[in-house]
Amino acid sequence: ADFDCAEGYIDKRSKLIRANINAKLPGTDSDLNFMISGLPACVAGTCSPARNVNPDVFISTGTIFENGQATTSVIDHIPNAIQVTCSIGTTLGEKQEHSGSVDLISTGAATGGIAGTDF
Repeated sequence: ADFDCAEGYIDKRSKLIRANINAKLPGTDSDLNFMISGLPACVAGTCSPARNVNPDVFISTGTIFENGQATTSVIDHIPNAIQVTCSIGTTLGEKQEHSGSVDLISTGAATGGIAGTDF
């Protein structure tokens, strides 16, 4: 906690972890990036509930598989909400004359986080 405060990772006034920063690890692991995303803070012991979100607000940040092949993606920040889309090509009919895709979409959100009160 002292290290995080000294490095400016925690706001001393609010005692909340600062968001959208690269909190690199000290020592031999200092070459590793540790990106912190913003989360809604707990207020009076209560975390902000999940909210409805328009699907258009999600930004595509990575692809795991494309056309059956694994891809490499680098995501700068861990999102506080994520939407995973799985698209499966399908065909049907005696001569496979009907084709299209089936999309499965799953969405999840994280609750708030606070650094603690012993600073």
